[in-house]
Amino acid sequence: MVALAYLSTILSSYWLEWHLIIGLIILSLFVFRMIWGFLGSYYAQFSQFLFRKNRDNDLDGLGHSYHGGISVFVMLVHILLLSITGVFSYSEETELAGQLYFLASGELADFMSYWHALLFDSLVVFVLFHLVAIFYYDIFLRKNLVGTMIFGYKNIHSNLIKVPKLKVKKINLALSLAFSFAMIAFIYNAEAISNLCNKEKTNSINVKQQNW
Repeated sequence: MVALAYLSTILSSYWLEWHLIIGLIILSLFVFRMIWGFLGSYYAQFSQFLFRKNRDNDLDGLGHSYHGGISVFVMLVHILLLSITGVFSYSEETELAGQLYFLASGELADFMSYWHALLFDSLVVFVLFHLVAIFYYDIFLRKNLVGTMIFGYKNIHSNLIKVPKLKVKKINLALSLAFSFAMIAFIYNAEAISNLCNKEKTNSINVKQQNW
């Protein structure tokens, strides 16, 4: 998604509209991941790699390692800031506006646009370093991180630890997906909803004045 978002900014103007859509998809994935960090499977929960004091499982590569947990945290914060600045941004060069630009003043939009571009470039660099680290673990340390991330399974060789049950409640998955999609749909239609509310408010004022 990050690669597609980057490509949409350097290709023809036609793809700029897709930059907004891709940005919303990234934001929806962020929202889902935040919820999944509390309602998701055992090793997906934040308590297992952001706040976990006992890291004995790292010896077998179960869950995130200490550095992997930090990397995930930095990535999530990065995407959060990138999303917030993006929805309030406006580019005079391309005349591309974020979904919530109509709520921002000119100074705020310029501030958001500046940091959005800066954060986007830094995220691209961070993702590249992240990919290099993953392939280093895969090729040189033979940890098979890519296969584990894709399929969700990992072979272990130690009998010293007890692997917890990884059952996930379907209702948690459904709630996470529903909330993330609902939030994105609201942001995507925020301006239309605002215009409709203003129209209703104006009509209400006109009716009151006529009655007066």
